[in-house]
Amino acid sequence: MKVDSTGKKEWDKRYDAGTNDVFKIIRTTNDGNLIAAGGTVLPGTHHPDAWLVKLNPHGDTLWTRHYSYYGGDSHTYVEDMIQTSDGGYALTGYTIANVPTGNDLWVLKTDSLGRTCDSPPCQGVITGINEPALFQPNTLSIYPNPTLGTTVINFPKLTPVEGIVTIFDARGQIKGQFSLPKGTSQYALSLNQPPGLYVLKLETTDGRIYTCKLVVAE
Repeated sequence: MKVDSTGKKEWDKRYDAGTNDVFKIIRTTNDGNLIAAGGTVLPGTHHPDAWLVKLNPHGDTLWTRHYSYYGGDSHTYVEDMIQTSDGGYALTGYTIANVPTGNDLWVLKTDSLGRTCDSPPCQGVITGINEPALFQPNTLSIYPNPTLGTTVINFPKLTPVEGIVTIFDARGQIKGQFSLPKGTSQYALSLNQPPGLYVLKLETTDGRIYTCKLVVAE
């Protein structure tokens, strides 16, 4: 839940990976987004995995990863998390494992996308690197980009649904909003805003979300 400085609610979101989902830690990231860590029991398993979720300033999921030591019926729990200077993340916690060594402490280092290695297998850790995120925004095509203020956005065909496009600045403030009728494929946008980075988000009435970044040049 996000509240303002007076405690008034701005938005709230719900997230579901499996069963017994728990967020223990939430931090702001260097790029102005959010990162949350906790645990979840994924479908088809009976043990909790460590869970890392990257969110944008509005609570939408950018990517999600899970981590488990030893596999099998071992239980992996997160206790703390920080963002590192290279844009990645360091997590620490403990595992309750049915192995001869008994329970262990662990420290896990990831890159900026939550990955522990470029390709499996990753030594000592089973990650969700090859599994799709719970929610992964689709990307819109936009040209020209950067623009001096006028550009054309190519949208996926929306038939038989409609959509709402919201424009955010780099601080997450809403700078504009407009609706798209059914079947829209292109839209000529004149953005009367100062130079800088903007994010366009299309949300359809059937729950699909598409995004793109737009740079307004000087």
